[in-house]
This record gives sequence, C-alpha cells and structure tokens, in this order.
Amino acid sequence: MFTVMNSTRIDELAIKISQAKSGSIPYLAVYHKARKQLEKKLTEKERQMYRATAKKWTEGKLPRKMQQQYVYQDSRLESTNLSKLGF
Repeated sequence: MFTVMNSTRIDELAIKISQAKSGSIPYLAVYHKARKQLEKKLTEKERQMYRATAKKWTEGKLPRKMQQQYVYQDSRLESTNLSKLGF
C-alpha cells in the first residue's frame, strides 16, 4: 500500500542514496532501505490511513486507476491501464 502510493518518492530517494540510475543494480540494492526510511517518517495518523486504505482494497476492488492488466501485443507483454479500456 505505502509502496504503491509513494513509488515516486521512494524512487527519488533510492536514486539519491545509490547515486545510480533507476533500475540499476546499486539502485535495486537500496530500494528497500529507501522505502523503510520513508515509512519511519510517517505519523501515527498517516499509518492509520494507509492501514485503512489497505483494508478497503483487500475487501473490495482496487481503484480503477490502479487496476492493470498485461496484454500480449507485438510479441511482448505490456502493462495496460484497464480504466482506459472502459473497465
């Protein structure tokens, strides 16, 4: 939940810590550390909000903008946002 909603912030911090490009080996080696650093800065109110949202998503469906499906196209898999397809 936290990772999905803060992927940009985690990415930026992992790049800063590793001093490497996103997706590189050094970047991947520190990604978890970057996520943990950001999680530690959460207030109790923010933690409760993430827990409540995670529970809501678990019990129901993901919001349309979060739903994705992999489709086969031109001999490769691509991630497709289902909301663009009218689902």
